[in-house]
Amino acid sequence: MNNPKPSTASLGRFDLIVAYQGQRYVAETKIWRGQAEFDKGIEQLIDYLDTEGQQEGYFVVFHARPKVYGKLPVEELEFVLEEGGKRVYVYLVRIGAFFEERLA
Repeated sequence: MNNPKPSTASLGRFDLIVAYQGQRYVAETKIWRGQAEFDKGIEQLIDYLDTEGQQEGYFVVFHARPKVYGKLPVEELEFVLEEGGKRVYVYLVRIGAFFEERLA
């Protein structure tokens, strides 16, 4: 079995790498804290993809506090970004409404 050297991009760590049928899938997860933090997360994932030699990655963002950090800037909960020659599949998970309803 080939054990590749663990990699850290920009002295950070990947959130998730799934190895399946000989392929490696890189995923980054974040909590929505505004557009600037979202953009930083995309940049971070692009760096990780470069480190891993991958062309595609997955970015999952949990949106839990819309009254604090504002609404998401897009209506689509799933979309694809092309950045730096990489393809990023973005998944937005809205959980804030659930918690706000329970607190009301």
